[in-house]
Amino acid sequence: RKMDNGLSTTGDTKLDQAVGQWLRYDKNPKTASMVQDLVKEGAVEALKKCFSSRMEFGTAGLRAAMGAGISCMNDLTIIQTTQVGSEINC
Repeated sequence: RKMDNGLSTTGDTKLDQAVGQWLRYDKNPKTASMVQDLVKEGAVEALKKCFSSRMEFGTAGLRAAMGAGISCMNDLTIIQTTQVGSEINC
């Protein structure tokens, strides 16, 4: 089976939805390519690690490894975090 973006499904509906949403919004070719490559390789466990949980604010702010997915620090998670923060402060 194929996802809407033409990539093969991971076999996990929630993960496929998370990957599809990521690829729709991520405008950084490097991180988008990382996710596409993981899907093509069938690296389901690596994808689950990238998309299992969103990084959280701690006492030192946001801390996470650089990489693709909602659990890592990257262009898209920074944009999303600042947008949520600005909505809360309005």
